[in-house]
Amino acid sequence: MSKKYILACDLGTSATKSSIIDMQGCVQGTVQQAYQVEYPQERWAEQDPHVYWDAITTTARQVLAQTKIDPRSVTAFTVDAMMASVIPVDTKGRPLRKTILWMDVRSVDHVTPLMNKFTFPDMMAKNIIPVMSAKDPLAKIAWVKNEEPHIFKKTKKFVDVKDWILYQAGVDDFYTDWSHACIWNYFRIDKHEPEPEIIEEGLGLSMDYLSTIVKTTDILGTLSPEAAKSLGLTPETQVVCGCGDLVAVSVGSGAITPGKPHLYIGSSGWISQHQEEPQFDLCGAGTIESAIPGRLLLTGHMESAGSCLAWLVENVCTAESEQASTADRDVYDLVTEQAKEVPPGSRNLLYLPWPIGERCPFINPFVRSAFLNLSFDHNRPHMVRAVLEGVAYNTRWVKEALSSMGHEITQLNICGGGAKSDLWMQIFADILNVPLRRVTTLQDAGTVGVALVAAVALGEYKSFDELEKIFTYDKEVNPDPEIVATYEKLYKAFRDIFDQFSGVCYQLNA
Repeated sequence: MSKKYILACDLGTSATKSSIIDMQGCVQGTVQQAYQVEYPQERWAEQDPHVYWDAITTTARQVLAQTKIDPRSVTAFTVDAMMASVIPVDTKGRPLRKTILWMDVRSVDHVTPLMNKFTFPDMMAKNIIPVMSAKDPLAKIAWVKNEEPHIFKKTKKFVDVKDWILYQAGVDDFYTDWSHACIWNYFRIDKHEPEPEIIEEGLGLSMDYLSTIVKTTDILGTLSPEAAKSLGLTPETQVVCGCGDLVAVSVGSGAITPGKPHLYIGSSGWISQHQEEPQFDLCGAGTIESAIPGRLLLTGHMESAGSCLAWLVENVCTAESEQASTADRDVYDLVTEQAKEVPPGSRNLLYLPWPIGERCPFINPFVRSAFLNLSFDHNRPHMVRAVLEGVAYNTRWVKEALSSMGHEITQLNICGGGAKSDLWMQIFADILNVPLRRVTTLQDAGTVGVALVAAVALGEYKSFDELEKIFTYDKEVNPDPEIVATYEKLYKAFRDIFDQFSGVCYQLNA
């Protein structure tokens, strides 16, 4: 019998990645296609939904050609995707406008009535993630209803991006999984079921306006003939629901057993661990539905991590970008090599990593980024290292927030593109003062995670806990006691500056 594979697609904000993965979680090949976020007005962030399906079908065909794997051996198609974005669709499932992305805050005038109607304590008592900012999906729906009545009048459903992709794949309706549903502020994570009154009283809508809720492991049917042709697969390929990107990574990090945490550093970043009971804190950390049905994921999610370095490279490190292009090198390798020559602490230069506000270790949509204590003694390598350190300081704050909730972290699995950098790994170890071990499939944790969800759905494993044994690690890093002491002083300054700085940002951005 031929070996069996899964086509797993990771649909992100800036790119889609398609991987062919076997039932043991081994990546046979990966292809990525990038696209842009549109910012048509202040506070807006949009994308054409058709970009997603084009990226998935293009990369799927390319990775099949790259691996030369027989399409008949690909038994399942599944997706993990960014969360908390909103697409209004008509009766035929066609998008009526561009996706309102998770980072979009246009609905700032519509979020307060929802917060007043469904207060934080009331929502917490029901184990529902409360509406806390204009980034939340219910606030986005309220914006469409009130600001675009011509769109709302034609709207059959409001769906997330993964729901729309599954529909393009040929399933018979719009479906969302538990992890996406709980982020939409109407799903009880203790009972794993919706609370219709949130939608009915908060928006004046029925549950019919939302996708049908299913488990991550539910098999939704097979690819339609049209979708199979577009993907380069057969119509017999099964479609497994999949999950949110964050929760897919939590499986792909290898930290599956409750109480074992992982650190992810991609465009955004987080510390997460699986657990059994719901838990929330005013710092912005809390439990969401896991990719593992019936298990929860405690998460402290930072809005920005690697995106801070990307911004600096694109806008400040132009000379390094030209040098890397000429030498056919990765510009990130080049700038981090230069930053390695800068002493720990970057000569007391601090970077505050909040370019689009923050979700955890505090909830504040108005705070922004800054370099503090910048002088003529600093140059670009100092700024690069300060960004790496600033993200790590913020991560330590998240770690301490989780500790205050009763979860002392003594070791972390690490994955994501940021973990490619040995320097950044060491900075994290020194600032967090915990050992780190890097999962071998560090840049494919999302696709590996959702592929393994599909493998469980297909009966290849009896339980999710069986998966932990298949993971391997290619690097371990321990904190350096001398450097830990250096960072203590700077971390204190990082924390001390926040109150004054956030007040100024409120005056400028509220």
